[in-house]
Amino acid sequence: MAFKDLLNGMNCDNIDVRSNAPQLDCDFRGQYMMNSHITGLDDTDLVILVGCNPKIECPVLNARLRKNVLVNGLELAVLGPANNLGYNYHHVGSST
Repeated sequence: MAFKDLLNGMNCDNIDVRSNAPQLDCDFRGQYMMNSHITGLDDTDLVILVGCNPKIECPVLNARLRKNVLVNGLELAVLGPANNLGYNYHHVGSST
């Protein structure tokens, strides 16, 4: 939601997170939530974590991320504090 608000603040209202890109009205939360499951990480190429620490906040998600980084070559980028997550990731930074 914060990323959507950031883009809207920069006058960008064309936001979509799917590859088939249907026309959506992004003003309501239910219209841009993907509601994917943790198992969907197995098919993901890149994950960007923004201001969170999955090791503390969601250990199940962190275990799935770790498995996919080590086994499937998932690329992970972190915006925010550089925490010890137990696997390699690219720390983008913690400031604007």
